[in-house]
This record gives sequence, C-alpha cells and structure tokens, in this order.
Amino acid sequence: MAIDYEALAKMLPANRQGGKKAGDLEAYKGLLDTPEAKTLRAQLSDGKGDALEQAADAAARGDTEALRKLMSRVMETREGAALVKQAMNIYRGKK
Repeated sequence: MAIDYEALAKMLPANRQGGKKAGDLEAYKGLLDTPEAKTLRAQLSDGKGDALEQAADAAARGDTEALRKLMSRVMETREGAALVKQAMNIYRGKK
C-alpha cells in the first residue's frame, strides 16, 4: 500500500492566520525529494518490509504505537531531525 502523502498533508491542522491550511502542500511534497528524505527512506527499509508503510497501516487501524516508535527512531537521526525542522519551517510559513 502506497502512502498518500498529499492526503496526510491535507490533514494538517489549520493555522491561526485566517483558518488557512498551515504551510504549502507543494513545499511539503518537495521535502520528499531532499537528500535527507532519500537517506532516511533507505534507513527505514529494514529488509522486512517498509517500516514507514507498516507504521502508517497500523496508525490507520488506530494503533499509533508503531508510528510513535518510528518517529522516535527518525528523530534520532541527523536526516530525520533536519526533515522535521524543514517541515516545521514550512508549517510556520518560513520556507
């Protein structure tokens, strides 16, 4: 099952500036093509299947523990921390 990143981005909460969606969908999509994202995807592919896809499937079923563990693992990497920082900048309108 492919992850629908566009649908995930659309679920972001509205920001305080007039109820507009926070950030820019195209900017979020652009994060997926960064060197950090590519390295991170390779790291999360553990030979037993795609850890990100498995966590997303579990979250869709209401089990968020796998996603929490995966995000913790991601944030421990230089690439993951850089991507989260970039995503937060987009969210805050700083691009």
